[in-house]
Amino acid sequence: MKAFYCSVILLLVTIGCESPAQKLSPEEYEEDIEYLKLNLEKYHAGLYLHQSKEEFNTISNRIASNYINGSYVELVQNITALTAAVKCGHTRMRMPPAISDSIFSTFRYLPFNVKYLSDRLFIAKSLIDGINRGDEILSINGKTISEINNLIFPHVASDGNNLTGKFRSTEVLFRYRYPLYVEPTVTHYQVLLIDGNGDELKKEFPGFTMEEVTALFESNSNEPELSLNNHGAYSILRISTFGSSELNSAGYDYYDFLDEAFKKIQSQNVENLILDLRDNGGGDDNYGAKLVSYLMNKDFNYFESITVTEDYSGYGRIANRDGKRLMTSHKGLSTWKPDKNAFIGNLYILINGNSFSTCADVVSVLHHNGRGLLIGEETGGGYNGNTSGSTDRITLPNSKIEVAIPMWCYKTANGYDTFQHHGAMPHKKVIPSRKQFIEGIDAELSVAQELINNN
Repeated sequence: MKAFYCSVILLLVTIGCESPAQKLSPEEYEEDIEYLKLNLEKYHAGLYLHQSKEEFNTISNRIASNYINGSYVELVQNITALTAAVKCGHTRMRMPPAISDSIFSTFRYLPFNVKYLSDRLFIAKSLIDGINRGDEILSINGKTISEINNLIFPHVASDGNNLTGKFRSTEVLFRYRYPLYVEPTVTHYQVLLIDGNGDELKKEFPGFTMEEVTALFESNSNEPELSLNNHGAYSILRISTFGSSELNSAGYDYYDFLDEAFKKIQSQNVENLILDLRDNGGGDDNYGAKLVSYLMNKDFNYFESITVTEDYSGYGRIANRDGKRLMTSHKGLSTWKPDKNAFIGNLYILINGNSFSTCADVVSVLHHNGRGLLIGEETGGGYNGNTSGSTDRITLPNSKIEVAIPMWCYKTANGYDTFQHHGAMPHKKVIPSRKQFIEGIDAELSVAQELINNN
């Protein structure tokens, strides 16, 4: 599956195409929305996976009639509302340079990074004196965090009714999403906080420019990582992505790494393995299935089916069965066998709202087969599958905005009755405390360590 990573690039990326007009007329706006809806209906194999056709039509018709002045901000707000309404985390938009520059160069931004702990919002890193890591944000310009979430989240794509993915994505992009979806014309901020001593404080300051907030960018945050570390009573296997291009670019050979890692686990007689899949945005289907083969003691199925629409004409062999167009040539549809070096000891799996796409498939298949204790929060990717794989990237005729429409609807081989319209739910739900966050303590890992020590 195609992986999507929560990064600033998702909002600011530009594509090479002719510049659109400064504003869209009502007719141009309607044409763009209708073109997007038509292509979604033709190619998106999971359009009605989490809602009925009638429900989607009601939303899309409302958005089609939501023209006010045709501004770029209005256009992006409405298009992201429509793509988010699909309830598919892989259905995303990208802006051409004219729109991206017009919007983001004029906004004024909050000068801090944030972190959600459950539904409460905390300062992670600040450029303002007197605002410190761990300070809780109660309101911004008189709007509570709940009110702000209710304005941002309807524009954030996620699988089904999942919220953890919205929280994790928004905390990374909060300073951009706030002006885009809450107050596009904001120039000054008034922030109400509670500091580490429990005292309430109010801070007022002008918004920062794009150049001024670049100091908040986290360097190396998206570098892929494959690692295995032994800690005596347990080993930690970290897999941060299943993306083949990312891993290859970083110099990893994924299959060689797994082979060597599990040989070492076996030779060291490891009894407890912590598999860290947090912030793994997905990637290659077969990478995911291969990892599962190292963690099973019996044959298993990975995908039950992959469906496409009548208009799909891309890669793969397609067969018509029971009124559906089914992909038949994908390796993930076959029965997989455990690897000869498979680990069958105690397995603890760390997950969060950024555990998405292929990563969520891995977690779902392991959970369904009774392998591993899930620790953390609901995965951002759907438990029962998602729509991804082969993707059609359309360009709207007037605005030139690009939208990715995934065309394969995967059904994970997990019984399909558990966690409908949600991700995999943890056996041990973990919400880091404010103290743990301030001190940089890994709350999920601490729970896994405690379980191992008490076993």
